[in-house]
Amino acid sequence: MEPSRPPGNGICAAAPLDRLALEFTRGVPHCRALGMETVAIAPGSACMRLPYSEVLLAQKGSRHLHTGAVSTLMDSVCGLAAFAALPEPERIATLDLRLDHLSPAAAGHDLIARADCHRLGPALAFVRAECHQRNDERPVALATATFARVLGATPATSRNGAPALNGQRKVSGKPGQTGPYAAYLGIRAQQDAHGLLSVLPFSEELVGDARVPAIHGGVIAGLLEEAGLSALRRSLPQGCPQAIDFSIDYLRAAHARLVSAHARVTRLGRRIAHVQIEAWQNSAHKPVAVARMHCLLTAPADIPK
Repeated sequence: MEPSRPPGNGICAAAPLDRLALEFTRGVPHCRALGMETVAIAPGSACMRLPYSEVLLAQKGSRHLHTGAVSTLMDSVCGLAAFAALPEPERIATLDLRLDHLSPAAAGHDLIARADCHRLGPALAFVRAECHQRNDERPVALATATFARVLGATPATSRNGAPALNGQRKVSGKPGQTGPYAAYLGIRAQQDAHGLLSVLPFSEELVGDARVPAIHGGVIAGLLEEAGLSALRRSLPQGCPQAIDFSIDYLRAAHARLVSAHARVTRLGRRIAHVQIEAWQNSAHKPVAVARMHCLLTAPADIPK
């Protein structure tokens, strides 16, 4: 799919939008590492592409991408649309992100996401987004996001100019423990007093806000989604959970250190499961993010191609 330039929504942006788009993709380390690019930008609107790479797969040999990769792109394009709506450059922070996964994202194809900031208030920005593949008019995912305006703070960008890795980051997960995308991020399983955790060691390539620095919101979403899916895989060794929806609330910044996540299966039906997940750094009593997700429980052969 070759997206057209997204329409503006009447909100004026003072900064040159082309410069904003360039600084966003080059200045956000995780976007740069994944090789994301801005396809089009207009006042209050943005379109971004995430190039396909095998490290984005949910499982080795899978026909579908990890939902965390979709979340990362959606969080990024929503953030860029919110930036493009601002009258003056300033920092923003993601408060919440909700995704509806309408169909699995197919392997072998780029992800294209479009977002529109449909309401910019004095303290908050509200954004909607769609994600597509190929020439299919049907979206693979829909998203809504809310951002807080950090008034008085300048936007964070990194001018290091490190080259895009385009999915070539070294995979650190152990074979059989995680799929390619989780291993790409560095997620691994670890046992402690809280039970079996999904842990994410810090890496500079995971940074979303270079000024703090803080881990990209899409990375945190991917960690929580992987923790939830892993909990279901342990409960259903023969099953194949497929995410239906995912909703995350960002409570505080995830700083430059290890993040732990724990998932609890709160409902395990014959066809639908519900999972709650929390992520923290210093203390489990002070989570950096909380999430919930519904999953469809299917046999591998039942998942649409």
